[in-house]
Amino acid sequence: MDVWRPDTEEELALALTSHSVHETHTLDFKKQVVPGNEANAKVAADMAALAIDGGYLIIGVDEPSDDEFLLAPQPLANFAERIEQVARNRIDPPLDVKAVPIQSVADPTAGYLVVEIPQSLAAPHVVDGVFWARGEKTNFRMSGAEVARHLVGRDLIEQRIRDALQEEVQRDPTPRPPARMFLVAEPIQAPPGAGRGFTRGQPRDMIDFSTSAEDRLPLRLQGGSLSPYEISGAGVHRSQGLARSNLAEGRTVKSMFDALYSMDIEVQNSGAIRVLVTGFTHEARMRRTETDVPVIQEANVVAWAHRIVGLALKLSENIAYRGPWGFGVHIYGLTGIRAEADQLYLYSRPVYDGSDFENVAFASATEMMSSPNPIVDRLVGDLIAGLGVRSQYTDVLESPLAD
Repeated sequence: MDVWRPDTEEELALALTSHSVHETHTLDFKKQVVPGNEANAKVAADMAALAIDGGYLIIGVDEPSDDEFLLAPQPLANFAERIEQVARNRIDPPLDVKAVPIQSVADPTAGYLVVEIPQSLAAPHVVDGVFWARGEKTNFRMSGAEVARHLVGRDLIEQRIRDALQEEVQRDPTPRPPARMFLVAEPIQAPPGAGRGFTRGQPRDMIDFSTSAEDRLPLRLQGGSLSPYEISGAGVHRSQGLARSNLAEGRTVKSMFDALYSMDIEVQNSGAIRVLVTGFTHEARMRRTETDVPVIQEANVVAWAHRIVGLALKLSENIAYRGPWGFGVHIYGLTGIRAEADQLYLYSRPVYDGSDFENVAFASATEMMSSPNPIVDRLVGDLIAGLGVRSQYTDVLESPLAD
């Protein structure tokens, strides 16, 4: 985010006394946030307004008169945590912000809070029934027409992700297995050709990249089957970018056996990421009836949702992109399937009543770095709930900071 932000009290004081910074569309100063519901609602509105285009809220700066700003250090104990909780609990949809304290030299228990509010593709956001936006220097309540215009833009971005999913389904290599999962990640605001700095590199670069998200997986999801470590060989250049795959040459499948156990990770010249995964369904014996029933390894679905977020974060670092991402998942072959968890109790698991599952989620770079679980929940949480086992995955779907 190309907006000025201070790292020390000295930097903040110098900028204010020299009048080198002012409140703008992406920078807001606030003297204090006193305890209480009313103050929480006001700071929530400030953050919701900035979320449309992204920006910084700096708390601990007084404005006694127009364009006159003075340092006003505030107590820092639990302050950052409180503001982050307000962003999650008082704003709809919730915001994931990063609040960084700056200590005062005179009193280290007091200081300032620099709150980074990433641009949100879920904007506009609501606080107590009101949609907020920011003008040149102040916040305002959005009209119905303004809200509708933003919602149309949000729908167009979502359709872009769904179109990308359908493109992957259309190029599904044959023979097709009984079930397959496609994942896509799109850098929404990246310039054309944003990925070329990576895709024009060496094919072996894909070896490290394809496994770069493994150390970010929650511990219980690490080391399972269907990880990128099972892909043999180096990367390969393709018409749209660079890939690592256990598909045959030309992104083809030689036999049904190969189709049943295939993985493909592709970084495209645009900066988009495409993933294909098979082998997460199988037959299991239901002991009560002594019959074989189809089951899904739902832990692998959750793990790959975490991986696509981690891969996007890694690619962001590689191509110096700090904007928002759109994620999508499409799984076919789910008719009559049950969750694999606790196979002794398969009979008690609901039979999934859909043939396919598709969903889209958006996330900022800040949320991808600090709180990936809610992104994964937005992406595949509905499937895990539909399988009747969401309670077994709350630790990898919900933020550990959530109240």
